[in-house]
Amino acid sequence: MSSQKLPYEFRFECEGNFEHIYACFRDHYGGVQEVEIDEELHQELIQLNRSIRNIIRSEERHELNVDRSDEEQAKLGASSVRSAEEVFFDNIRTEEMRDAFKSLPAKQSRRFLLAHVVGLSYVQI
Repeated sequence: MSSQKLPYEFRFECEGNFEHIYACFRDHYGGVQEVEIDEELHQELIQLNRSIRNIIRSEERHELNVDRSDEEQAKLGASSVRSAEEVFFDNIRTEEMRDAFKSLPAKQSRRFLLAHVVGLSYVQI
């Protein structure tokens, strides 16, 4: 696993029934900065950390596979490694599809699921 640190770490403080969340990060000069954030931003930053970690791991797997011959990779069952750009654009397309699906009326979303997930024909639906 990479020794590279993720951009954000979090610190929590409890004050009675209220929890404060702080995002900690290094600024341009190498100093540690801390900013209080809300839960929604906290979840977004967690997702950003996960995406970055996944890209780093993907690049590490790619580096390990580059030095192996095709035969060695086939024996290990090495899958093709996607670039960071492919992962990024796949995530964007997935989010766009999710948003488009959420905007459909209930009847249309049911029809879509029955056709494309369950595999029913137009007549069966």
